[in-house]
Amino acid sequence: MCPDRKAPAKAFPELRRVVLFIAIISSFITPFDGSAVNIALPAIGEEFSLDAITLPWITTSYLLTISKWWGRCGCSGRCFRWASQ
Repeated sequence: MCPDRKAPAKAFPELRRVVLFIAIISSFITPFDGSAVNIALPAIGEEFSLDAITLPWITTSYLLTISKWWGRCGCSGRCFRWASQ
């Protein structure tokens, strides 16, 4: 676990813009990824001979996996940033 340091917002004004940009992009990527998987579901179902009951689990498992990695990457980035200062 990395140390929890609190930097004043006025000390890093450019960091506030970066954080805002990342939040905007992140809020776009999750629905976009979910839509991409939903569009690919018929082809996935045909390829693996899946029924209509099993197909929603593909979308759910994909979104759960990607949300887990978003959290991991965010924590790793935070730890790397604080370690480099």
